[in-house]
Amino acid sequence: MSQILPVITSGRYKAVQLEDDYTVRVFDPEAGEFRPKEVFSGGTEDQLLLAMRLAFALALIPQAKGRNPEFLFLDEPLGSSDKVRREGILALMHGELSQNFKQIFLISHVGDLEVEADTVIEMENGAVREVVSRKSSLLQPIEIPA
Repeated sequence: MSQILPVITSGRYKAVQLEDDYTVRVFDPEAGEFRPKEVFSGGTEDQLLLAMRLAFALALIPQAKGRNPEFLFLDEPLGSSDKVRREGILALMHGELSQNFKQIFLISHVGDLEVEADTVIEMENGAVREVVSRKSSLLQPIEIPA
């Protein structure tokens, strides 16, 4: 967690405590003390919870047995982040997460992310509208049978 949170929060938050009653507290450098996660903005709280989930997922990877998980699903992890923090989350995906997961599925309504992906699947009303893969077709649409 101490490696993930600073990347996601652009270095602002680095330390987290879990109290006996499971209260999550984050060290606030401006206040000089640990504070409950609820006092932070909704975006910061979302990023803290994302960091916790990713740290938990990485801690459970059965690497000792020589096996890595096949995929990781991230559903709207960028929605409440500003551009700088989105870049941190994307850097984490391209870095440590891509080293530990063979595929990362990112569901997002945030625009301009297509350049970050090997494959983009565009949905409309619950149906696949278009699939574009940079690896296999150099950004040429792939036909989807009806």
